[in-house]
Amino acid sequence: MGSLLVETLNGDVPEDPLPKTLEEARVLMVPSDDGFETYLPKDFPKVKLDTAKYGLTNTHPAPSIVTANTFGMWAQRRMVALEAAESAQTYHAVAHGVDTGPIIAAHKFFTRAVRRDASPHEIEDAALLLNRRLQIIEKTHLPLDVEMQLIRRQRYLLAS
Repeated sequence: MGSLLVETLNGDVPEDPLPKTLEEARVLMVPSDDGFETYLPKDFPKVKLDTAKYGLTNTHPAPSIVTANTFGMWAQRRMVALEAAESAQTYHAVAHGVDTGPIIAAHKFFTRAVRRDASPHEIEDAALLLNRRLQIIEKTHLPLDVEMQLIRRQRYLLAS
């Protein structure tokens, strides 16, 4: 989104410093007991109650805390590279960075981690499968997320 559009509709949106590289994202993931897969941080998602004040929202096909600054299949490839046993679709306020705004809602789900010795073809297949699954989740949950955001916005405006 252009800076003018973001400034006009969302003002000065706070942006948490999120990882830009796979190595930075790997530090945030929680390894399993056997060390073969990883999980999202226990405090994910951190939903901020004041997100109702933002008018411009977006979805991201992966948990933005570890896939910000990626988009589309690159987000899925990062989740596969992180050997993630769970993923999430996030709905967030738009900020100036790529998928870096405050989270309004997130839908976590378990996924199968890809073996470390997987071929490039198996990794790509896993990323495609994850992408298809997230498209279904987005179609199912986005209307509910938008409705929740509208209710929060109405309450926020009444309280102001």
